[in-house]
Amino acid sequence: MATREETLLLSTQAYERLSRKTYHVTVGKNNDLKSYKLRFTPHEYKHLFGLHKLGDRPDTYRAPSERVFKDILKRRTDLKKLTASDFYGDIETRVENIVDLEQYIDRFLEIYDWDKIKARSTIVGNKMIPHKSIRNNSDNIYIFFNDGGTDGTELKIGDIIIGDFIIEIPVTFIVEPEDDLTANLVRPAIVLYKEKLDKHTQDKVIILDKLSK
Repeated sequence: MATREETLLLSTQAYERLSRKTYHVTVGKNNDLKSYKLRFTPHEYKHLFGLHKLGDRPDTYRAPSERVFKDILKRRTDLKKLTASDFYGDIETRVENIVDLEQYIDRFLEIYDWDKIKARSTIVGNKMIPHKSIRNNSDNIYIFFNDGGTDGTELKIGDIIIGDFIIEIPVTFIVEPEDDLTANLVRPAIVLYKEKLDKHTQDKVIILDKLSK
């Protein structure tokens, strides 16, 4: 069984691999199509993992996310000391599940407009993707994003031209063993097209395509 520090390193390495990818996702709802570009960068790392909650580890708590990310990858951080934080238990399950984050993004089939008032939650975000935990099927996974504006490019699938991409920036990752955070939300938009692009090689994998058939 992996130690806490081994798990944190494995999840960080998995996130580093994911940061090399961009997802183009088109969803449909009420005969309206929207396209999203999902990006994962070192700037979101600390909040996604919950490391900003480790108030008794000031070197991590106060440091910029990108530096925390690089220091952990390059073994410059004492992971045993970091994971011994009094607050690490609050994020441990999250870190364990983030190792599978790329699989959650590959597999999700719906996106919710997040409304924290309807959901009776304090979580801030614009969009939410639900999934069942790969590690424990009784746990629910929720990935939250903020809208980051459009980037001025359009997605064309066959003869279909869809509007500008809306950039989606991840803000948090939640593991919830009991509450269904979708229960009071309006019905989600359904994923109709999804592709994964390697930023470095520009290789593209079409994961789902219900638009050109």
